[in-house]
This record gives sequence, C-alpha cells and structure tokens, in this order.
Amino acid sequence: MNDNSNSRPSTSPTGRSSLVPRQIQNAESTQNYDKAACDHFNTFLSVEKKLPSIDKLTYEDVEEENAVIILTDFLDWLQTNPYLNRNTTEPRPLAEGSAKGYFCRVRVILSKTFPSHPWLKEPEVEHMSWWKDLVASFTSSLRRTQHNMEEPIDDKTFPLYRDLRNRTYRPLTIGSTSKDATTSNIDLTFIQRQLFQNPSPSHYNKMSYIATTYHADGRGGEVKFLKWNEFRYDPFLRCTVGLWREAKTLMRYAMCFVHMRYGPETYLTDFYFCMFLHIVMADGLIRPANAFENRGSGADCTFFELQKKKKDAVTKVLTSTIRRSIPKDLQKHYSAKSLRYGATTTLRIHRDINDTEETNRSGHASGSNSDRYVDRNNPMNTLPGGLGLCEYQDCHMAPAAPTFFSLGPENVEVFNKFIDKLVHYDPHFTNLFGREGKLRPMIEEVVASAIMYFNDIRVDHPSHEIIHKLVTVGNDCDIGRNEMSAMQQLVAWSTKLKESFVTASLVEDGSNHQMVLSAL
Repeated sequence: MNDNSNSRPSTSPTGRSSLVPRQIQNAESTQNYDKAACDHFNTFLSVEKKLPSIDKLTYEDVEEENAVIILTDFLDWLQTNPYLNRNTTEPRPLAEGSAKGYFCRVRVILSKTFPSHPWLKEPEVEHMSWWKDLVASFTSSLRRTQHNMEEPIDDKTFPLYRDLRNRTYRPLTIGSTSKDATTSNIDLTFIQRQLFQNPSPSHYNKMSYIATTYHADGRGGEVKFLKWNEFRYDPFLRCTVGLWREAKTLMRYAMCFVHMRYGPETYLTDFYFCMFLHIVMADGLIRPANAFENRGSGADCTFFELQKKKKDAVTKVLTSTIRRSIPKDLQKHYSAKSLRYGATTTLRIHRDINDTEETNRSGHASGSNSDRYVDRNNPMNTLPGGLGLCEYQDCHMAPAAPTFFSLGPENVEVFNKFIDKLVHYDPHFTNLFGREGKLRPMIEEVVASAIMYFNDIRVDHPSHEIIHKLVTVGNDCDIGRNEMSAMQQLVAWSTKLKESFVTASLVEDGSNHQMVLSAL
C-alpha cells in the first residue's frame, strides 16, 4: 500500500471506510486505531447509552435505526467530550483527524460484527444517505461545536407551560407581541400563535414538531424518529398510538396521543390539529419520486423533511423556532429543553398522575429493576400522562374524540369525500390513509379536529388561509348538497362537533358540566 498521505483514500473491499486517514490503513496501525476507537466507543456506550461494550452488543441493541442513532450520538459525543491523555495536563477535545478516524473505524467494526444489518451492510453503507450526510458534515460540525464549547453558556433553562392565561396577571393573548413577553408569561400557546399568525408550510411543520414533542414529553431531536408504519389507532382508547424512540436509552415504547380538552385557543397546541397543519396545509404525506426506493431516505418517517438533519440539528430547529418569538435578552433561557421541563413539571404536580405514570410518559428511568419487565407496547402505560398533558382531571379513562359520526349518518359519505379531496398522500401510503387504511381513523380525527375548531379560528383569525382552504374544498365536494353554502355547512359541522366533543369529555372527565358548556 502506498503510504503517501497526500494520496486520495479509497474504499477497500475489506470494508475500510474511504474516510479513514491513509496513514492508518495498514494492519498494525489499524489494530492500534481499533483499540483506541473501541475504548472511546465503550466509554460512550456505558455512560450515554447504558449498553455493554462493543464486543458484547447484540443485534437487538442495534436493530433497525438504532445503529444510526448510536453512531450519530457517538459522533456528537466525540465532538463534545474532552478526554485526558498522557501528553496533556487538562482534558481537551479530540483532534479532528483522531475523531474522524475513531468514528469511521467504529462504523467499520459494527459493519463486520453485524454483516446482515440493512443499515450497516458493506459496501452499500458507503452510499447510504444517512452515512454520507454524517461524514459530509463531520468537519464543519466538529469545528463549530468545539468553538461553541469555548464560549460561556448560560444553562439556566426555563420551562414552557402550555397556557398561562389563568396563572399570570398579564397573559399573552391574541394581539400580544414579543414586547409584552416576560419570563412570567411566556407560554407554548404564545409561541405557537406567532407561527400560526404567519402561515407557511415551514411554520406549520414547526408547530407540529413542537406540539408532538411537548405531548410526548420528549427530547428535542426525538421527534424525527416517528414513523407512520409504526402508528396504529386504538378504537377502545380512542386515540392514535405511535412508537416513540428514546434517543438516550434507545428504548421504544407505545406513545398515546390524545385530543386537548377544549378551551380557548387549544387548537394551537392540540396534537391532532397540528398534524392537520402538517398533513394538509404543508402536504406532509407527499414524498419525492423514488424516495421509497432509497434505503435510508426516511420516506416512511412522519416528518420526512427532518431526515437529512442530525438529531442535534433537529433540536436546534426547535430551539431557534421557540426563541424567534422571545425578546433577545430572554432567549438564552428558552430552548427545546423547555418543552420537556414544562411537560414533566405539569405531570409532576397533577393530582391524578403518580410517579410511575409520569416516567412512563417521559421515558425517564424510575431506578427500579422492574423497568426491564414493563410491556412497553402497552399504550396504557403512557395514556395517563397523555391525558394529564391535555389537562384532563381524570387521567384513567378513555379520552373523548371529535368524530364525524356525531354529524349524523347522512353526512358520513360526504365527509369521506371531503377527506379524500382534502388529504393528499403518496400512493405508497394508501394502505395507511386510504378508506380501508389502518390509520384512516386518525386522518378522520385530524380533519374532524380542524372542522371542530373552524368557528374558533374564524373569530380569532378571520382571514386565515385555513378558512379559505376548507371552504374551497367544501365547495368542490358540495358538502352543503345544494341546501346551504359550504361555509354554512362548515359552521354547522363545527358547532355540532364541538358540542359533541365537549359533552363526551365532560362525561368521561367528571367535571362541572354547566361551567364548561357555558363557554360554548
């Protein structure tokens, strides 16, 4: 082998990455590099993932995207964790060449250890988008990260609660601007309202990321791992259930998504309404041509537009979105972490949520050995926490849901036609969202939610494009059936859906019926 360090490295048939420096691509150097790389990787696995060393990893530890998550997080860990060697008196970050070499060697070792793994298989892995994107951003990401480490960081993070209008003397209601914001009144509703008032596909998507992360009590980057084919609808619990991936522990568990209990502007933080924004207003179910033929493209992921971003980059998207509506002098106190702080605190003080139900929702370890025996596919584990975050008093009941069946049997078919005209999706998703699809009930509730909030939006934002969108599609489908205009029919449907949903919520929740009904 030519040891000229200026020559261009190439991919060898033995699985050596083209990104490994040329000087280590010989047997002796590779052996030394492997040992050093494995030492760093084993420390990372033990400290960050609570996993065994690389020689004891099982296929289950790295199954499916877990391998990608592990390597992505290892790259971040290499960039941000100083270490002490015999030549230094103080810990310092790894040099760029060393970090790159260790990272690439670990991937090669994993590929050899799990040769049948679809995401690690040689030589295909060299051409997979997830790997190419990681290594393409390696140098710039490393330098940016280590530069930021030298700057003082204020790590005082404030929580973002869903709505503070009844808990502060100066609530940020409609018409409020960032000039009115203080650390005592900034809430999630205000952040979402700023996005909603400036409609665009990008803002709709960001509203859905934020709402989903809050309701899952998740970390900032975890929202990117949701996949449509891992969702299901539970007819008994009347909610959609997805598989949530804990990026830190790699655990996956069933996550119930519940409708917000009705109240002023709850549509801004309702998971189902925000999914309407993503799916309908931002065409979130459309994919580029041949996307499903490219392994690793993430075409089956819920938020496809996030798949080219690393987990930490997704976290930064949430953080920058949150800070955009906040005065500059307060921005340092708010980040994607604020969503998790707010959600966890909300569950902690809820009188009907115990410690186990709180950690089931957030994914935090309880410290008990019984954690390993929990059936993580049981949606009942996360349902109480979901109800608590949606502000129900009783968190041990089947939640209510707006459904087009409450509109009467004469409207069932016209409502289906309305959905078919309104919701566009890639043909690959037909078995999920078509009329016989397993997630059709979810789509029905997503659209029903938008219609339920139709009258509220007309009052709060009279000229919003959602109103025009629903009326236009309603006219195309003749939802009024020559008896009334589409606008009149939507107003009638909105009134009926809201009354039905609120009444059902009250029956289940055991609340004061008259007090809430008077708000309708």
